[in-house]
Amino acid sequence: TLGRLPEALRQQVTQARFSGTPATAENLCIEIRQHLSRMGIDSRLQRAPEGAAHPGAALEAAELHLRQQPVAFEFLVPEVNRWQVAVRQFDDRRRRWIAGAIVGSILLLVLTYLVRSHIASSLESEWDGMRRKVADLEALQGRIRQFRPWFEPAPQSLQIVEGLAAAFPDQGDVWAKNVQVVDGTKVTCTGFARSQSALLAWFDRLRARPDVTGLRVEQVRGENPIQFSVAYKWEPHDAR
Repeated sequence: TLGRLPEALRQQVTQARFSGTPATAENLCIEIRQHLSRMGIDSRLQRAPEGAAHPGAALEAAELHLRQQPVAFEFLVPEVNRWQVAVRQFDDRRRRWIAGAIVGSILLLVLTYLVRSHIASSLESEWDGMRRKVADLEALQGRIRQFRPWFEPAPQSLQIVEGLAAAFPDQGDVWAKNVQVVDGTKVTCTGFARSQSALLAWFDRLRARPDVTGLRVEQVRGENPIQFSVAYKWEPHDAR
């Protein structure tokens, strides 16, 4: 109450006297004497005889109050601090544990979000720094894939023709008229043979090659020469 008084009025308060029931007045005087001393107020205990009249100040205050006139000095309603009320609610140990768990969960979620945001930001910054280089590298790899067959030491089409030619006899009893390669693996060969035995021998040699699968005869007609057409699927050795 004294701390909430106007400063001009507060400086006029220099003494405090306590009276009333002896035990109550003495305990109150002893309890707050130290606080009054810090404010420059001398406190003393006034022992009044039993049945003595109230001090004049009390009568004057009561008279002013009844007349609805302002009283120069009166005790004010104590102010309740909301923070103190909230703290008192957690005096229980169980409530403190629950509050601590809730606060810890919230802090953990916030920390997780901050860490993930920092990692995502770092990765995004790193990607922005290498975005142009990655685009150039992908374009270069695309061109390499496009022109690679022209620079391979043994192009796939050349390997197919070489394997097919190895099955033909040296004396020329079987020869090819047309060779067609589709999708790099599907081979169709059309040619002529002087005899049935020479054609069967060539057919067996071709089927015995490890890179030839699914060999089938599509057409055979005529006698001398015999016109034939075969088809098979070519598979390189490293693909098996």
